Amino acid sequence: MEKLTLSTELVNAILQYLGSRPFVEVSNLINGIQQEAQAQAAPAAPADAPAAE
Repeated sequence: MEKLTLSTELVNAILQYLGSRPFVEVSNLINGIQQEAQAQAAPAAPADAPAAE
């Protein structure tokens, strides 16, 4: 899958529009946007770092 970078302002505008639509039509899109945003915001742990106990 290719990655696309969008400004926070544009994503917020898209989410605002989606929020005005019926939930059943947009819930999967909103969840997908939230998951992508969380994955990008989470700092990646180095591969050689010990696992937290």
